Amino acid sequence: TWPGEIAQYFLRNPRNIASLFKGIIYVVGTNGKTSTTKMLVQVMRDNGFDVITNASGANMLNGVLSSILAQKKYSKNAGYIGIFEVDEFALESVTEVLAPTHILFLNVVRDQLDRYGEVRNVLSLWKNILGKNTACMVIANAYDPGLSWVCENVPKNKLHWYGIPEQFLKKESTVLGDSSYCFFCNHKLDYNGMYVSHLGKWYCPSCKKKSEKAFTWEEQDIHSLVTMPDYVTINMQGVYVLAKLFEISRDQFFASASLWEPAYGRGEIRKSGNATVTFVLGKNPASWTVSLRDSLKKKKYSTVVLGLNNQIPDGQDVSWIWDADIDSKNLRHVMHIWTFGDRAHDMAVRLHMEGIQVEKVYTNANYCFADVKKKSEEVLMLSNYTAMLNSRRALLGKAIL
Repeated sequence: TWPGEIAQYFLRNPRNIASLFKGIIYVVGTNGKTSTTKMLVQVMRDNGFDVITNASGANMLNGVLSSILAQKKYSKNAGYIGIFEVDEFALESVTEVLAPTHILFLNVVRDQLDRYGEVRNVLSLWKNILGKNTACMVIANAYDPGLSWVCENVPKNKLHWYGIPEQFLKKESTVLGDSSYCFFCNHKLDYNGMYVSHLGKWYCPSCKKKSEKAFTWEEQDIHSLVTMPDYVTINMQGVYVLAKLFEISRDQFFASASLWEPAYGRGEIRKSGNATVTFVLGKNPASWTVSLRDSLKKKKYSTVVLGLNNQIPDGQDVSWIWDADIDSKNLRHVMHIWTFGDRAHDMAVRLHMEGIQVEKVYTNANYCFADVKKKSEEVLMLSNYTAMLNSRRALLGKAIL
């Protein structure tokens, strides 16, 4: 990200970079930014658009600028579409330099409390940003009550909603909601179906606000996307709605979606030594819960390895593991459960309190990675951010891409 850092100091006006683009799309949300951005980039490129993106996931202003500067050759017409995942708190600084034409909002759940604070801090910031960028098109998840508040002043002709398919909703959530009270009147919300945390078909019995009518996949659509985890399938609705704004047809979208491959560390399956390893990222109660739930639902593993660090990119407060649903019902059928990382013992204690036996606890992650390579079987590695990067570096020889 150093090129972007230097550019901020030496370019007289970094905003001039905007002249390269005929469209700038930002993908923002607590969970799912990297996977969603990757799919959107593929759809747009498959349909003839010249795209510049931050594929490495460097999503602060310096990372976005670096990805633009890294372009080896620019076309004469300079008609690029910029598609960038952006950190929740970096959205303000990024939009001040490169004004968006489109923003895709995925979700807002509790994450890195020591950095972000509670979800209302992020939502308030986003609402102010939309007030300054009134010309941009907004695509948002209607089943996140906080996003309904964020988008309340967006003109209807600039606002497009997507939701969560009925078959993904349950009677109650297994994770404590972070936005359980109405943002409009502070009354406790009720639900006609919940996905995880506060995401679901919500309504307020006091002020009568409710989730907006939204686009959702039909049964045959979900069947076409069966290789994707449920949470990716949900976010793909936002990609589809956005793609339609660029006159990409349904058939064109599903042609690209059929080629879907997970982003690095987000469900990718790779060979390492004798083992076949599935790398999955879980970094807060909501993402940990759905990542573990979807992974164990799609496939049976005899070995599950859980990694937990508390380095600065992770957030140093790991108390969130007590709010995650550990999915003890499915984990009890796993023969070998290991933990590794800076807070490996914390994770082991969390599992113990669920009645789950941990076979090995590795405070030195390198020993864990060496033992994984010896496994002649499929291994699930679910880790938070830096633990995931460390495992990829050790097992695959590279942390990203």
